[in-house]
Amino acid sequence: MINRINGHKTNTNTKKNKKIFSNISNKIYYNRQNLIEKGIDWSCIYLTKNLLNDLILNNFFKNNMLNKKEINVIQKSAKQAITNNKTLKSNNLELLYLNSDVYNKLKPQWQNNKLVKSVKEGNNAAFFARANKILMPEKELQLSIFHEIGHALNYNCSKLWQNVYKFSNISTFLTYLIFGKEVFNMPKTQKKSSSKKEALISTSPMIPNLIEEGVASIKGNHEAKKFVNKNLYKKIIKNNKLSFATYMLKFGFMYISFKFIFDIKNLLQKNI
Repeated sequence: MINRINGHKTNTNTKKNKKIFSNISNKIYYNRQNLIEKGIDWSCIYLTKNLLNDLILNNFFKNNMLNKKEINVIQKSAKQAITNNKTLKSNNLELLYLNSDVYNKLKPQWQNNKLVKSVKEGNNAAFFARANKILMPEKELQLSIFHEIGHALNYNCSKLWQNVYKFSNISTFLTYLIFGKEVFNMPKTQKKSSSKKEALISTSPMIPNLIEEGVASIKGNHEAKKFVNKNLYKKIIKNNKLSFATYMLKFGFMYISFKFIFDIKNLLQKNI
């Protein structure tokens, strides 16, 4: 008797799954033109995003082409900015330029860190909160140092911004977690879902990250103005604006991509 009941349940579930699959297949077929148009739109946006990103990065690296004198001025100014701040000094904020000697003295777990390797290769700059260290390339991206000092100021000098900084480190994980939940969330009613709302909810954890990055740049700019000449200060301002533009571009593209996926989900979900 139990086997018969189980067999009946299995057959019922199989029929239900077949019906759902059939409905989805039919909806894909009847809405194929709409889906193709959305795919083309997304592809155009993707190509535009990559083009803009390349233009920003090319401008960013071009702006960072400094002579030895300018590099020396920035490095001395950054050191002075840290020394002059009582909180950063008392908390032993450390600024390291990753030449071969400094890199080889790092612990193995640091040397094997992808971000640390990226810094050493001149492709990045980073503030490591737990260790309270700023890692910079030996010569490249020197204009970014005051932005990293801005992160250090957020983390060391304000409980509010320290919490925002900590949250921003898990914002990407939370974004995809919420996105996955929204994608697989099947409403019990046939009430129309809003793709814009779902996309905004999914990307909302990235907003504190954007704010913290912006505040770090503002604080870094403020410190730079105290120590560098007008020409270098303008370059630092431009550097931080271009850097922030890449974050905004990433956020915008993520929102559009999520909305595209929710559009498809809501289209196929009707009357399933």
